[in-house]
Amino acid sequence: MVSMKKKQKQKNKRINFVLLIILFCAGITYAGNTVTDSAMNSSQIGLKWSTSYQEALEQAKLKKLPVLIKFEASWCVWCEKMEDEVFTDPEVIKELDKFVCVKIDVDKQSNIAKAYKIKSLPRTIVINVYDEIVGDWLGFHEATVFSKLLRDIDEYTHTQTGTTSMPELQEAADTSLNSINIPEMDPNNTNDLIGLLGHKNSGVNRRVVELLVESGPKILPIVVPALEGKYLGTRIAAWKVVRELTGKKYKYDPWSSRAERIQAAEKIKKELQ
Repeated sequence: MVSMKKKQKQKNKRINFVLLIILFCAGITYAGNTVTDSAMNSSQIGLKWSTSYQEALEQAKLKKLPVLIKFEASWCVWCEKMEDEVFTDPEVIKELDKFVCVKIDVDKQSNIAKAYKIKSLPRTIVINVYDEIVGDWLGFHEATVFSKLLRDIDEYTHTQTGTTSMPELQEAADTSLNSINIPEMDPNNTNDLIGLLGHKNSGVNRRVVELLVESGPKILPIVVPALEGKYLGTRIAAWKVVRELTGKKYKYDPWSSRAERIQAAEKIKKELQ
């Protein structure tokens, strides 16, 4: 009889032990799901960016909120770094909840970039409720620095300061390739195409980039040296070609110093060999 009771106790202990393990695992799973759900919700309630400048201004007027404009480009690596590391930061998101946020692609919305005299990226501009520019920051800023910049101008976002007013926009010109008189180009004459990189006519410049990209990766050894070029427009156009053909494999900043540009170009050349 004692033996049977002893066996029953041992059996109960095993059952309890198994139940504890199950409960422990369930707790881990629940915690894991909670973290996942939290991360998912954080992503879902993150920043909402408008891509329409005019709609953003109208929305800001309606809500009586300031506007934050982020100027960017698909080829701008520092813009991507801002997007990935700064505009995902909880403190930054918290501060920007007080704004209507709009992102402007300088290539696609060149009239807006021109109005604000954007010559370098990334660039962030803040317009208060009185249509005055109260924040204008050039380059990459760490999340802690950026959130402080936003806090520093907070008092000016709803106060008339007498600073520079936001510019008036000219109507966007028709920049489609069909609307621009573009000279015929021989896609096989790479020397001529390289010479036209950064052409002051945006339509010509765009067409040159397209033709070089269509040539495929074989064109890279000829394009990469242009990253070291003297003229910013040439460097930007060359970088567009490299980015289109290599994705995010390489890092390069068209605005960096000559020494940095040469170093970056040499690294790309070496890897292409």
